[in-house]
Amino acid sequence: VALGVELEGVRRAVGLLRVVGRKLYADGALGSHGAALRAPYTDRPATRGLLIHEPAALAAHVRAAARDRLRVAIHAIGDRAVEVALDALGTLAGETDGHRLEHVQVIGANDAQRLAAAGVTASMQPIHATSDAAWVETRLGADRVSYAYAWRTLHRAGVPLAFGSDAPVEAESPWLGLQAAVTRGEESGRPAPGGWSAERLSVEEALAAYTRGPARAVGAAGGVIAVGQPADLTVVDRDPCAIAADQLNAVQVLGTVVAGRWRGTR
Repeated sequence: VALGVELEGVRRAVGLLRVVGRKLYADGALGSHGAALRAPYTDRPATRGLLIHEPAALAAHVRAAARDRLRVAIHAIGDRAVEVALDALGTLAGETDGHRLEHVQVIGANDAQRLAAAGVTASMQPIHATSDAAWVETRLGADRVSYAYAWRTLHRAGVPLAFGSDAPVEAESPWLGLQAAVTRGEESGRPAPGGWSAERLSVEEALAAYTRGPARAVGAAGGVIAVGQPADLTVVDRDPCAIAADQLNAVQVLGTVVAGRWRGTR
């Protein structure tokens, strides 16, 4: 499946709406055993998931998007899908900066370095780690789960992170995801999979991934509050850097400013 729009003769920006890229799919979902893995699922040894496209076909879709001057966002959840997606982007001959992989839930030992070298953004949804925590080790096994939701590993390698909610699959509130990024769900008292804590981020790092990261991913200015930057602001009821991590999900939005205009309150 290759979702996109034909853009010949069509404006790519109307008001606040901009068309910047094309969504492609490399694999399925981890919960349904559809994410493509390099080795079989621990709880279903007869399958390694599925690839939506053969590698050559995915690479052809990537090149077609590049010819249309579009960035691509490739849904790649399993480590095999991440590998195939990076191989497809590699056919652009060094022009991979600005493209992104969506979800990146399981990586291999060398994938963080490959993403960093290519300048590819890891577009991730931290809430998946806490949503999946009850069963993900069963799917992946104790060793491989340490490469799941690897925010700290990717950040340390220099991979640009862009965080989001994955709504409507998950709740739209970024504060739930931000808390997940900082705590990995450990405040819930539920036993965490092995190596889980090592991948936590600081509040400041997670905030940057929710602000600067998405702006960079779509080639836009902004994501920071500074003179000369677009006035896209969110006003909240408390300082997220000055509260306990397990209180981040209680932060309330009081209002928003978009393109310098007050757009509303709660």
